[in-house]
Amino acid sequence: MTEDKKDEAETEPDASTPLKGDTSDRQMSVSPMIDRLDGSEDCNRILPGTSCSQNKDSISFGQEGLVAYGCRNLVVVVESATAQVIQTLHKHKHSVLRTAWSVSVERSLGLASADTMGNIIIWDLDSGESVRHLQDGAQPVTDIRWMDSRIAKTGNLLLAIHSPNQLILWNTWTGSKVWKYTSNEATILSLDFCPFNTNRILLLSTTSVLMLDDFQATKCPTKEPKKFYIMNTKGGSPGRTFNNKDTNTASTAERRMSDVRQGETKLSKVMRQMVLGDSRMSPSHQSSEATHPSHALSALFHKCMRDVIILSYPTEITLLDMKLCQVICSINLERIHSPVVSTYSCSNSDVIFVLHESGSVSVWRRKPNLSVLATPAVVTRSFSMMAGLAGATGQTANSGTSAANHRNSVASLDTSFDTAGSDLVLEIGYESRVQSEHVRMGKNSRVLGMSVHPINQQQIAFLTSDGRIYILEYDDAPNSWPNNFLQTADNVSAAAAVNQKLSIRSVIGSNAGQLTRIKMCPHLTLKNELKYRPLLAAAAKSGNILVYNTSTGKLEREICVHTSAIVDLEWISDNPATSILSCSHSTVSGSSLVRNELIHTNIITGKTKLLRTERGDEPKITMIRVSSALQFFVLAFSHGPFELWDAAKLCLLRTMPKKFPHVSAITWSPTHRSKKKNSTSSESRTPADNKTKKTLPQKEHILFSDLDSQLFHFTVEGHSIRDGSKIPAETGLGLVNSLTCKSDLIVRGDTEGNINIWNMKARQSKNIHTGRGNIKLVKFAPGGGKTNLKLLAVYGDGMAIWDLKEMEIVNELRSPRVIPEVEYADWISSSRVCVLCTDGSIFTMGLALVTSPTSTLAIHTHQDIRCPSFLESKLMSRLAFSLAVDNLHQIQDTAKNKNEAKLLENIMQVVAESPEKDFLRRNLKFAHFFGLNFEHKLWSLLYSKRKGALSGGYDFFCDKQTYSKRELDKCKLYLNRAGADSRTRSLATARLLAMGQLEPGN
Repeated sequence: MTEDKKDEAETEPDASTPLKGDTSDRQMSVSPMIDRLDGSEDCNRILPGTSCSQNKDSISFGQEGLVAYGCRNLVVVVESATAQVIQTLHKHKHSVLRTAWSVSVERSLGLASADTMGNIIIWDLDSGESVRHLQDGAQPVTDIRWMDSRIAKTGNLLLAIHSPNQLILWNTWTGSKVWKYTSNEATILSLDFCPFNTNRILLLSTTSVLMLDDFQATKCPTKEPKKFYIMNTKGGSPGRTFNNKDTNTASTAERRMSDVRQGETKLSKVMRQMVLGDSRMSPSHQSSEATHPSHALSALFHKCMRDVIILSYPTEITLLDMKLCQVICSINLERIHSPVVSTYSCSNSDVIFVLHESGSVSVWRRKPNLSVLATPAVVTRSFSMMAGLAGATGQTANSGTSAANHRNSVASLDTSFDTAGSDLVLEIGYESRVQSEHVRMGKNSRVLGMSVHPINQQQIAFLTSDGRIYILEYDDAPNSWPNNFLQTADNVSAAAAVNQKLSIRSVIGSNAGQLTRIKMCPHLTLKNELKYRPLLAAAAKSGNILVYNTSTGKLEREICVHTSAIVDLEWISDNPATSILSCSHSTVSGSSLVRNELIHTNIITGKTKLLRTERGDEPKITMIRVSSALQFFVLAFSHGPFELWDAAKLCLLRTMPKKFPHVSAITWSPTHRSKKKNSTSSESRTPADNKTKKTLPQKEHILFSDLDSQLFHFTVEGHSIRDGSKIPAETGLGLVNSLTCKSDLIVRGDTEGNINIWNMKARQSKNIHTGRGNIKLVKFAPGGGKTNLKLLAVYGDGMAIWDLKEMEIVNELRSPRVIPEVEYADWISSSRVCVLCTDGSIFTMGLALVTSPTSTLAIHTHQDIRCPSFLESKLMSRLAFSLAVDNLHQIQDTAKNKNEAKLLENIMQVVAESPEKDFLRRNLKFAHFFGLNFEHKLWSLLYSKRKGALSGGYDFFCDKQTYSKRELDKCKLYLNRAGADSRTRSLATARLLAMGQLEPGN
């Protein structure tokens, strides 16, 4: 065996050292599809896995265009413009519950995250390090919000809800508490800032909604909050009736609505019995008769209507007017939409985004006029009157809107119609104009949350439990940017409504299910340097094979191969690495035997080929091992002899006899010799003869250990396999789990925590007792020959890197203290390793085994980062001003380092792709591009004033006609809903008189 050895340094160079020749010249001949390392060898990277149920609602969209979400105990940051993960932050020890982006110019790229044990971490996204750790007890933090940007000098303040009922304002610069407020409610779930009043915040508890009217950044709230209790009514819907703490009697409108709902239920029963001949109630009516859960999914302020909050339930979205203490709108989703997961209210237009459990997003836009809350009883009594009103106002049903979109039939009313003393109840109407396609998810996957770009409010991101981020784009009118997101319900035409689109723009993939194995492709050598790509194959329990580029972190392929969990996989080609062998098995009921699957997969075409067909029940395949020269591969079974296969022809060469020892660990020696047969002698050989020379099969060596820990050596050449030597079991050595070989050393790892080193040249053995329990894996680093004898060892509680040349530990890593429990590991190169954890995340790190992240701009990505907020603040301000005035020569050569210079160059390329000459449009565009919230609102206001289209959030700036119409509708709603002697009716009447209008009823 030793006489056939060859110096590995000749064919296996160290990937960390420069190769022969000029690198720049060599890259000129490389295909654009080939990803070079480009210095990314020094970058620590984390490839996130799947999310869990505790990460629900952890997604947040920043004004810089970045999306952050929780992936178990990781915080993942995605750039929406390029649809790629640019940073993964690892400091939390427990599941992340919330993330929040700063909305203040004083703290650009300010990111905070909170977990289940009450830890709040403030991150420096540029460096990837944590800058502040906040904690008050060990209770979960259910919600966090940065202070509103409208309040000056509060960009460093963070408001957090600490379970069960504590509200704490943190100073993130000093780590101290500004004040602490304890509510009388048992549990507070979420909070929201009022868009019209900075002193008002909304708190959602399990039984009520709380309104704090004296919120200030300098002192703790002292007033008792207003409480709006959620009342359940028989035959009603959850949240249909609300009661203020100070209100003891229901209004006339509330009693009318209660009678209407009871009449609807009775009529539905009669109609069902007459039409269907069935006296049983439908499931929907059964649920309505029962007591509804009073817990709302979310509570938030309406950003286009004052004194209105939005409450979300699984099958209904209600709008509550806090002055009336009544529901003024109800969007029922029970019939054609799946249950609600999350909602979002836009400020640029009166639109509500709704995320459903099916993975679709629906857009609900407000109707221009008030509607009648009609029921079967009311319609029977006044159908002709309502039909006449509909004809008078000229309102027609939109062809794209189904009657099933609404809970009740509605009739559009003219604002001059008087309903103050009638039985009709008015409400605000919303209709669904567009809905995205449903997302195909796995059996156990579900939607976890949604967030919307806070500036343009057209980009929507939602998270699924399999770790995927879906980025959607909403277009009101495709060819009318930038005023497409400024359209309001008052000026949206039918043609524009038809042109509305909501489509999935990009999907950022992650690990689909729990991973079982990872294998790095054959390492970099002089032979494959031109076609080498650092590809990592990962096997999932779902039967999928995922292929990552460790240089860029991109998921390049995800191929569905098996129907059951993959046990093992190996690369079977190296120049380039395109083929993978994988195996799995399905159990047979009532038997210990299984049905194995061995599949060859081409990752370029996705074509698969099933091997070992027509095999019945047999012991399961435990390992696949491909030889170093990629000529052969071995299949090892749990109970039975191994099989030898030809890797090129994918055919079986030999099955070992039944009396052959069973394999517990097997490996191929990395040393081999190739024999070349020439047609002529070396003296008389011509160039034509060199092309026709033939290469004979190479001699390769198999090493394996049996169940008695004996070591066997066999030689494979051509179609023959020859018995070599046998090494008896060492004293004190347990069952061998893993085996590796390099140079003169054979290393074995057993279940007792022993590492046995056998020197073949000196014929000496040495045992190292690690005391770390079962050794899952031992593997030598690639390349370097005899000078690089670094060994990777994976234990039950972590991993370590040994230098067997010096017989010492280089570094070690403990789990789950530093990272989650290690499942598997492999070498990326001679100086870097990749580690698979049980939660599905993959860590790449150097020999120091340090998990600290690399600077965001220093990480190599498959697309260049475009976010300008990573620039130095003064440079970003100069750039924004220069672009706004179209004076670009002032910002040349101002970057401080090469990463900043590269980012600046990328930004200028993006700007040059879509020049804008109009002054307002250009400023609006760059305010959005740079994430400047105040500037975007300013230029949006000016631009929309020029177009004559203002949303409800700009009510004081709109024209007289639009303002008067909105106020008349509001007063009419108040007069219809308020009691005869209520204070609200008097205020509405006074408001009408102030506008010069007569009171529409006595």
